[in-house]
Amino acid sequence: MRGSYWLTLIVSLMALSPDFVLSSALGLLRPTIAEGLGTSPGIIFWVSILSNAALALGAVLAADLAQRFKNRPLFMIYQSVFIVGSAASFLAPNPVTLILGHTLQGLATGLLLVAALPPLVTGFPAFRLKTTVPAVVIGLFGAVTAGPLVGAYIALSGAWRMLFLATAVIGVATLALALLSLAEREPLNPGARIDASALLLSAGGVGFTFVGVGSLLGAGAGSPAFYVPASLGLVMLVVLVILEGTRREALMPVRPLTTTFPVMGILAAVISGAAFTALLELTLLFLERVRGLGAPAAGFLFWPEIVTGIVGAGIVGFVLTSRWVLTMPLFGMISLSLAAWGLTGITTGTGDLRILVIAAALGLGASLTVTPGLLMAALSVPPMLVGRAIALVELLRLVSAYTVGPVLVYVARSFGSRGQGLLTGLHVSYWIVLGFMLAGMLVITLIYLRGGARLHPPGLETFLEEGEPAFDSPPVKKRPAVEPE
Repeated sequence: MRGSYWLTLIVSLMALSPDFVLSSALGLLRPTIAEGLGTSPGIIFWVSILSNAALALGAVLAADLAQRFKNRPLFMIYQSVFIVGSAASFLAPNPVTLILGHTLQGLATGLLLVAALPPLVTGFPAFRLKTTVPAVVIGLFGAVTAGPLVGAYIALSGAWRMLFLATAVIGVATLALALLSLAEREPLNPGARIDASALLLSAGGVGFTFVGVGSLLGAGAGSPAFYVPASLGLVMLVVLVILEGTRREALMPVRPLTTTFPVMGILAAVISGAAFTALLELTLLFLERVRGLGAPAAGFLFWPEIVTGIVGAGIVGFVLTSRWVLTMPLFGMISLSLAAWGLTGITTGTGDLRILVIAAALGLGASLTVTPGLLMAALSVPPMLVGRAIALVELLRLVSAYTVGPVLVYVARSFGSRGQGLLTGLHVSYWIVLGFMLAGMLVITLIYLRGGARLHPPGLETFLEEGEPAFDSPPVKKRPAVEPE
């Protein structure tokens, strides 16, 4: 069983999916959890904020550890941390314990992203990618789209602890399967130095940004509790990217990722991830506070996301070996833009059918953008850099995805807490998302044209067998041809 492709795939998806389900399910369960722990929903909001921060930081930390230690024992340690966090969350007698437990879950999932995905991509023959990529789309973003339904079901019974118990049971089963099936992988670069500045800037950037955003709903945009840490965190992340871009042996491979296709893919993943999360949170707010639906009824309206997410995964798998795989993020961004445009016209009388159609567009858009965008970056660097490339993209994507949403929710609520006032605020936020998406598509198109890139199939065999990038990605700024003398 050791080294089996199918078991490795199953283990990877089992390791990563539970926390992504939680990430979109807990928004519907905050009142239920708060009541169960005798606290306020505002305190429970920090459960998600700190877990998402730990998720982003975990990916960076795992990229560093993978340079010096074998992958198999690291995976076992990370999975054990997830189990401990799940158990602590299930048994939590107070909000502090729940925050600590779910933060451990997020940290472990971030670590597992880099421990699980790169070996799955680079450790098997090229033809396996036709299965791996769609499965990852379903396992990760299918899990996110399933979150509202899971949250709705749990909200009906109020048994929120059972959700964390389920993650603990899945975690134990994953660890058992991993012990049987995961192959041993040697350290990628045992002699690599610790990139202390990258780790410190990542930790500070993520920590300050999420703490600032977490303080927004309580303190307000004019409070130093929001803008001081949020500004400091964003500055640290910008410094991280600039500083790593000046180094040849940096932990974050900024320089190899600054050609046309990686830049296009990263921008698509970052922009679309933020748009999807924001539109999901804003629409749940509309359904609960404007239409007056309960959490279960609101969550169940998002079932089309799962269907179209699976359809999108199938499309990505079908075009993976063709040049059209490079166009998937653009089509996904169009789908998300249509969802945002549809939401700008909602009213108090908007029926379920329109929400179902919008949910379908959201699921399709998410499946066609984030993973294909990540793929464009990962396949544009040598296989040895795939884990570090994934860590950088996920750091940027997760920060945008889990901070933009709360900011836009704050914007919407600033017009009113319910009724017509809130509806006006939601319209403003939806237009912001739509403008954000259209501007992003324009920038990505200009980058493509400026670099003089051409659509072509990925050289998957070259990538896996010869250690060369699968995409021929020109510099963002096309170099002028040199005339012969």
